[in-house]
Amino acid sequence: MGDDVGTKEKHGGVDRAVCLYPFEHYSYWEKILRKKMVLPAFGENITAMGMTEKQVCIGDVYQIGDAIVQVTQGRVPCDTISKYNEEKHLLKKVVETSLTGYFFRVLEEGAIKNNSEINVIDRHPRRISVAFATKILFHQHQDKESSEKILRVALICGTTAIPKFSFTKC
Repeated sequence: MGDDVGTKEKHGGVDRAVCLYPFEHYSYWEKILRKKMVLPAFGENITAMGMTEKQVCIGDVYQIGDAIVQVTQGRVPCDTISKYNEEKHLLKKVVETSLTGYFFRVLEEGAIKNNSEINVIDRHPRRISVAFATKILFHQHQDKESSEKILRVALICGTTAIPKFSFTKC
């Protein structure tokens, strides 16, 4: 409640209702940027451990607090993260590393608190990780076979696992 997006034409939507950024990435960025990163440095709604892009797959379903959510796609960040963190090249570095975080759609609304547990309810059987999908999107978008694998999962789940993207301003 009270959480919204600033630019609705480029943010939010059913498949991008909740953004999670893995806490493990913060130490990486602090080392690279040589400064303390303040949560939520990447504009995420949720920061959690043990849920990196390599561990989480498109279509996985989780209970977070009282809410039930499903992973829909990796995040396509915009230049707001560079501005917010006062790091001119952060967006470029996030894209290069594919350490983007990811989105959920809400299957069942419910309260989420700071100390809410996150539990997996269902793992998608095709096991297309967010890391794999993001790598294809950013770095190997000509790989038709991999793109088709991702799209098959998206069709089964009814999600947009490969979002449209451009590196424009938010």
